Amino acid sequence: MLKLPESPTQAIMLGGSFNPPTIAHQAMVEYLLQNTDREIWLVPNGDQYQRKNLAPFPMRVQMLKLLFGNNERVKIIETENQGIFQGTYLTLRKLNHPLFVLGADSLADLPTWIKFTDLLRENRFIVFPRGHYQTAEDLLKIIEDNPEMKKYRHHFYIVPETVPAVSSTAFRETFASALVPPKVYRYIQEHNLYQKE
Repeated sequence: MLKLPESPTQAIMLGGSFNPPTIAHQAMVEYLLQNTDREIWLVPNGDQYQRKNLAPFPMRVQMLKLLFGNNERVKIIETENQGIFQGTYLTLRKLNHPLFVLGADSLADLPTWIKFTDLLRENRFIVFPRGHYQTAEDLLKIIEDNPEMKKYRHHFYIVPETVPAVSSTAFRETFASALVPPKVYRYIQEHNLYQKE
């Protein structure tokens, strides 16, 4: 089992648009299920989130249910579809600060997030290497190069496993079936999603 940081809520949250869920999302959830005993909370962005070609919220939830609905440790939390999106910081506060999962690309973008310093101070993070950031050293450099992140270095747990460098955007641009799980791809075809980017 992973020796994860303590958090007020003993759950792990993976947020995102899931537009659509990809093999990278699936790999992160499966890794956490196999290497922790905690619940995994999937928190899709609501329909008011500003994203081009965002599939309707109920359809993105349904795709997540197709992937994980049979696992009692995976919960889909719909809180971000209730009201105006005010940032991950507020969502984490509402949910009493579960551990928050980041891909390496999101770690690099973290300084641009709403209430960045408060987000760092109040939360603990699990970071997966991926893409240009393949090693723990790559991720530590991102943290060390930012004074605020460096101050909260102990709030980050870096997973010793790389996930596929796959994004929902790449799928929507290419429609490559290999980028999403087969159940998701069938759902997308059946409902004619993402045909025009």
